Amino acid sequence: MRERRPRLDYSGFLQARVGSDSFVEVAETLKPGDTVRVKDGRWKALIGVVGRDVKTSERITILLESIKYQSRLTIESYWVEKIG
Repeated sequence: MRERRPRLDYSGFLQARVGSDSFVEVAETLKPGDTVRVKDGRWKALIGVVGRDVKTSERITILLESIKYQSRLTIESYWVEKIG
């Protein structure tokens, strides 16, 4: 006989993530100073710091630093993940 699993209630979890626009936010909120890594695409694996106030659904500017060079990259926020 199959074991019966308890029902999970996700309503509280989802309600806590509803924004002022009535949409559920599924992505992590990024803020200036957060260290991020590009997850995919031609810039994959680049690491930088978020440089401006951002919303999850918008493009963000990442400050990239390497030896003797500093640059900015503007990219869709869903292409990055917060690290550290």
